[in-house]
Amino acid sequence: MKIVRLYLLWLLLLLPVVALLFVLAFFEPNLLKVFGLKINLENFKDIGNVVESVKVKDVKDIAEIFKNISYDALLDKLSLVLSYKRMLLMALGALALAAFIPFLIFYLLSDRILLRWYRARELDDVAVRRMVEEVARKADIYPPEVFVADLTMPNAFALGSERRGKIVLTKPLIDLLDEGELKAVIAREIVHIRSGDSLINSNVAALAGIITSLSTLAFWASLLTGFGQEDDPAPNLIKLFVMSLVAPVAALIIHLMVSGKQEYLADKQCVELCEKEKLVSALEKIDKAINCCKVNPAHSHLFVVNPLKEESVTILDFRIPTYSSLFSLQPSVSQRIKALRGEVEKKRVKVLRPTSFSLMSHMVVLFAIVAADTFNRKDFDFVRAATISTAYMGALFIFLLLFFIVFFVRLRSAQPVEC
Repeated sequence: MKIVRLYLLWLLLLLPVVALLFVLAFFEPNLLKVFGLKINLENFKDIGNVVESVKVKDVKDIAEIFKNISYDALLDKLSLVLSYKRMLLMALGALALAAFIPFLIFYLLSDRILLRWYRARELDDVAVRRMVEEVARKADIYPPEVFVADLTMPNAFALGSERRGKIVLTKPLIDLLDEGELKAVIAREIVHIRSGDSLINSNVAALAGIITSLSTLAFWASLLTGFGQEDDPAPNLIKLFVMSLVAPVAALIIHLMVSGKQEYLADKQCVELCEKEKLVSALEKIDKAINCCKVNPAHSHLFVVNPLKEESVTILDFRIPTYSSLFSLQPSVSQRIKALRGEVEKKRVKVLRPTSFSLMSHMVVLFAIVAADTFNRKDFDFVRAATISTAYMGALFIFLLLFFIVFFVRLRSAQPVEC
C-alpha cells in the first residue's frame, strides 16, 4: 500500500509540470518550440481577439473582456477537444509512464544514493556486526548490512527493505554508547526495517533531498560566478532564498508519506528487543552530544535523533529562518522518553515565520516573471500581468493550503503510543 502511495506521489509531482505546459501554451505558444512541442490553439483565438480589442484604461474595462467572450462557443470547442478520448488516454498513459521510470529508479537505488551521499562504507567492527545479527535473529528478519557514515555527530539511520536492509552508524555513536545502549539503537533501526518504514523513508529522503540540494547548488554557483567568498553574506542569502522556495515543496512530499507516529511505534517495539532504560539512556546521550552538523534537512526523519538544531541564522544583523521546522516530523527526545514512561507531552512547531519568508520569496519570483515578460514584449500589458499574477498567487495559495492541512493533520495524528 505504501508503494502505491509513493507512486501516486510521483504522479502528483508531474501534474504541476503538465499544468505549466498548458499555461505556456496559452500565453506563449512559441516558448514550447524550445521543447519540441506544438499545440494548436485555434480553439482559443476568440479569447485573444476579444482581449486585444479592449483597451484597458480602468478596472471596469476588464469586465468588458469577459462580457464579450462567447462562452457557449468556447464550451463547444472545449468539449470537442475533450471528445478525443483516445488522445486523452494516451496522454494519461504517457504521464503514468513518465512517473513510473523515475519511481522505479528511486525505488531500486535510493539506498545507494543515500549511502554515497554520506560516504558510508562497510563497517569492519566484528563485535558490532555480531550484535546486529543477534538482534536481527531476535526480530526474525534477515540480518541487514552494517555501514559507518562520514559524519561528526553520533547518530544512526536505516535504509532499504527487509531483504535488502542496511543500518548506517557513525563512528562518534559507536564511541559514545556502551554495548547495551548501542544494541538498543540497532534494535530500533531493525524495527524500522521490519515494519517497512525504512524503505519508504529512504525513497522519500532521496527525492526530497535532491530538491532541497538546489539551495546548495545555488550557493556554489554564486561563489563560482563571483558573488563573494564562502563566508560572505551574498552567497548565503542566495542559498536561503532558494531554500525558501524549495523547502515547503520538499517538506510536503515528506509529510505526505511519513508520519511522526512511526517514531513512537518504533520506540515501543524496540523495547521488546532490548532494555527500555538502555534506549532512554542512548537517546539522552545522543541528544546532548549533537551539536551543529550540516545535514540535508530533508533527511532529518531518517535519523534516530533529529540532527537539526538551528531554527534561524543571523546574516547582516537579520535573523533568517533555516526552514528546519518545516521538516520536524520527529517528536523531541523528551517527548519520546515521556512516552516510553507512560507520560504525554504535546509537540509544538513554529511554521508561521518560515512560511511567511517563503511567501515573500515567491513575491520576488512573481515580480521577476512579470518584469521578464514585460521586457520580452517591450510593452506593459495590465491584463496580461494581472492574469499571470492571479494564476501564480492562486496556485501558491492552493499549495500553501494543502501544506498546512497535511502538516497539521500529521501533527495531530502523531500521538504517543503507550509502552
